Amino acid sequence: MDTTRGRSSSPLLSYFSAATIGIVVVLGLGEILYDYTQTRQHAFQDLDTLAHIAAESVGDHVRAIDTMLIDVDRQALDAATTGREQAFLSYMMARAEQQGEVRTLSVTDANGLFRFTTRPELQAFDASQRPYYTAPRDAANRGGLFLQGPLVTSTGAVVVFASRARTAPGASGTWAGVVVASLPPPIFTDILTTVAKPGGFSLLMGQDGTMISHVPDQAGHVGKRLPWPDTLSTHLASHGGPTHATVPLEDGTMALLSLETTPYSALVVAAGIREDDVFRPWVHESIIKAGALGLLALLAILTLRRISHHEVALVNERNFARQVVESANVLVVGIDRDARVRLFNEAAEKLTGYCRADVQGQPWFDRVLPPDSAAVAHARFQAYLAGTAPLPRQVDAPLITRKGEERLLSWSISAIDGQTIVALAFGMDMTDRLRAEAALSLARQAAESASRAKSAFLANMSHEIRTPLNAILGFAHLLERSALDSDQREGVARITQAGRTLLSIVNDILDFSRAESGRLTLEHIPFALEEVLDAVGTLMSVNAGTKDLELVIATAPDVPTALIGDPLRLQQILINLTGNALKFTDHGDVTLRVERSGQTETRVRLRLSVRDTGIGIPADALPTLFNAFTQADTSTTRRFGGSGLGLAITRRLVELMEGTLGVESQSGRGSLFWVDLPFEVRRQPVLWRVVQLDRS
Repeated sequence: MDTTRGRSSSPLLSYFSAATIGIVVVLGLGEILYDYTQTRQHAFQDLDTLAHIAAESVGDHVRAIDTMLIDVDRQALDAATTGREQAFLSYMMARAEQQGEVRTLSVTDANGLFRFTTRPELQAFDASQRPYYTAPRDAANRGGLFLQGPLVTSTGAVVVFASRARTAPGASGTWAGVVVASLPPPIFTDILTTVAKPGGFSLLMGQDGTMISHVPDQAGHVGKRLPWPDTLSTHLASHGGPTHATVPLEDGTMALLSLETTPYSALVVAAGIREDDVFRPWVHESIIKAGALGLLALLAILTLRRISHHEVALVNERNFARQVVESANVLVVGIDRDARVRLFNEAAEKLTGYCRADVQGQPWFDRVLPPDSAAVAHARFQAYLAGTAPLPRQVDAPLITRKGEERLLSWSISAIDGQTIVALAFGMDMTDRLRAEAALSLARQAAESASRAKSAFLANMSHEIRTPLNAILGFAHLLERSALDSDQREGVARITQAGRTLLSIVNDILDFSRAESGRLTLEHIPFALEEVLDAVGTLMSVNAGTKDLELVIATAPDVPTALIGDPLRLQQILINLTGNALKFTDHGDVTLRVERSGQTETRVRLRLSVRDTGIGIPADALPTLFNAFTQADTSTTRRFGGSGLGLAITRRLVELMEGTLGVESQSGRGSLFWVDLPFEVRRQPVLWRVVQLDRS
């Protein structure tokens, strides 16, 4: 038998295999580089989110201080005209104590002397040369809030000063001094601690780069200048969203940094994390992938060597291969130089309906192919015989059975150096599979199109709605600070309330979308339970104060408060449940109770329940209460508002935290919502207390 053609195919096979190995290695290296880029991009996206949260939270804190200064200034004018100075001083002390983080609250006269102050030892103190006095006095526009610091006070303390210009009553706008509050830098520590990633850091600075707060190592950084001034300058020059940078740390390592300006442009927040922590998983995965690529290349080389060594043996075993072909479960057809059938196995008989005697020695193409396909096959076969073109190795072609049914087969074709058979074709019936794949492809395309449409819709709508909505709220806030009569002020207040309600609904929808798509993640950080409860009480007391009811927060004495988990998600759960209770309760009380439901040495399960004396829930509405866009009845939305997503989001968060959620209620007799959540316990003293918020 002539084996020249078989030998000549060996180098081609080797070259093809080598090229395949090269392509696989290049693709593998490309994937490693792509993973590096994605890891870096995702790290910056996470830092952007944390920096934005910190910037908004700092803005809320500063906005509360600003509101207090405006109120104190207004009361100071009233005290000056009515002579109620002692009552005004008591008011100042109450506001400072209510704000919590205010160290000192003072009012100066036009010459800079402290006329009123919450610290008696500072009475008549001359602040005329202090930045918090000179900055508003010398400013072209005195209408805003001025922030200075951190600075050293006359008593030696390091503080941040927030001041506002005072003007004499009337239209002249005569300079009357400042109202100023001194704030300890640690007031921002809780915010920065919340957004600092494990192993990362966060900081708050002024536009001159002076660090006001830093987590971790607060004491070692407060008052110092930012070690990367060019990074801050680039951010301030951008006048836009977050700015990314890679900066060196004191220990010589590099860190990824995201900077964002707070709503008060004098303050800038930065969140960072070490590059080593970001890329450590990528390094491990890259080593594994590189090892796998090396093993693949080695395996391919060894396989090629084995094929080369056994090529002669394979040619000698051709007869054995023919026997195997005869018993194969795929169609096997061999033709001679005249394209007549010389080999026709049992599987071919079953599929085509022709017995071997019917087709043996008959033209194959004319027998089973449609006329147009037969002409193409004849042309290709003749070109192969003439040596002008090789046989196609893979062909998908229709086949007409004896009964006239058309089937689609995938043919693998091999050239044979035989005396009789010159081409051997192996056919697999792909008809049913292709039909199923076509249906599956259409379904997949429809699903992917729907998913893309949903993602695009949420992305576009979140931007398109929140951007103008934030502008509306901003302009409404500015309008509230202008001279308005009572009717105009009431109208602006209604615009602000409606805008905030709509913004809350948009945020609920986006949170629910992230939960549905599995993009919600949990933090695993130390936190104090009492701080979470304080935050819930502070936020919810505003709603409680507008109704004839009491909000009570009670913690059992055996509940550990030093925990490890996700405090933000826990706070979101409690706010959703408490907010619902306050919404549907007009009088009576709403009680948030924290109890221990189980504990080991390192873990504890807490049962957090919210009981109200509100309208209750009908029994037939309870089974679907935690579904999205669901409320007890259609009139609920009209009466109380809301998107119907709060409880659905709560359920998703509880499931993500591996907890349980339940409700007990009767119509007209109030409701009890409870969650049972696991946390890790930190080794710190156990605290307990009961907080009762009145309606004042």
